[in-house]
Amino acid sequence: MTSYFITRHAGAIVWARRRGIDAVALRHLDPSMICAGDTVIGTLPVHLAAEICARGARFLFLRLDLPESMRGLELTADDMEACGATLAAYEVRALEQPDQRTTMTGACNAPKEAAMRNTPVTVTTSPGWAAVPRPTTRMLSPDPAARR
Repeated sequence: MTSYFITRHAGAIVWARRRGIDAVALRHLDPSMICAGDTVIGTLPVHLAAEICARGARFLFLRLDLPESMRGLELTADDMEACGATLAAYEVRALEQPDQRTTMTGACNAPKEAAMRNTPVTVTTSPGWAAVPRPTTRMLSPDPAARR
């Protein structure tokens, strides 16, 4: 059983060492190397987290409550502490197989396109997808005089 810490950030490695986390630090994760009983730590895309869990490994998400002004900056271990860095265990699984994907891309763009034309739109969903009601917003006309 091996523990891996997936990060490209030196500050995160220092933060983990301060916490006594004994893990192999990797800049990139190849999920095929993960075995049942391993632990993977990091902030990963959900599909990789799901694959890790499907392989029987434990996934610990590195959570940061980062203000917008700090996004994209290289954080030190002290910055991470100030932002409340913690680890939280998650069990992630895919609800459908990749070959059973629905074609939601067109449906997702339809409301935006209709909003630009100020046209009502109905979005239908495939089985397994739930329609989420969205709040109604006032449409703004591209003509500034019409906004008054």
